[in-house]
Amino acid sequence: SAKGFVANSFFSGLTATEFVFHTMGGREGLVDTAVKTAETGYMARRLMKALEDLSMRYDGTVRNSESTIVQLIYGDDNLHPQFMENNDRPVDFNRLRVHISQINPCHNEVSLNEDDMLSNVEEILESKRFQDLLPKGIMFHKEIREYFNDVTDKQSEILDDLQDGDGGGGGFANQRIKDQRTWNTCRFTKSQIEMFMKESILKYTKALVEPGEAIGATGAQSISEPGTQMTLKTFHFAGVSSMNVTLGVP
Repeated sequence: SAKGFVANSFFSGLTATEFVFHTMGGREGLVDTAVKTAETGYMARRLMKALEDLSMRYDGTVRNSESTIVQLIYGDDNLHPQFMENNDRPVDFNRLRVHISQINPCHNEVSLNEDDMLSNVEEILESKRFQDLLPKGIMFHKEIREYFNDVTDKQSEILDDLQDGDGGGGGFANQRIKDQRTWNTCRFTKSQIEMFMKESILKYTKALVEPGEAIGATGAQSISEPGTQMTLKTFHFAGVSSMNVTLGVP
């Protein structure tokens, strides 16, 4: 009992020694928090002072007050974390496709086959608006191409399955089933693709970091804010077999 283990709960009631050890643990937490707050406050100030002169310039580079280049492209992708949607990317393509197919179903339009879909996408990617994003937006171009390749693969897979399961009947009935299934799963019409690409580039350009952005100050805040919250040494290994918990500021 003298080794500090508190076996009872508040419901069952602590013994006298358990009560003493419990208050000792609470006191340690309070003192620790009071001391660490001052430390993290000063750490935040030093971080801010070190990084406050970093900003985004009009040539797309990150430079300090002496115009020395710190990064050629901010964060290697020039994108603002605030506008990321899924997997730290500016556009969640699957969600956007579902959204467009619901608000603009285009029932009176013909569904595009794989070749037409890819050629339409390439045509839009070759337009001036998309070409202006290069070379920085090369990953964005690549992601769009990959997404549509996946869509066409899925489309042809469904059609193959339907043909295999049709017993070789062919003809009008087979074609109707094909159209219906493709319609429901990965259907794209010409105007839907245009809407999809328009929304994608809007989201991407909105996510780009603008020149003049004080990214050094933002970065310093983003590091020191969780650091301030890490002053609470809440874990103190109560019943934890592996002692590798992140215990906050040392």
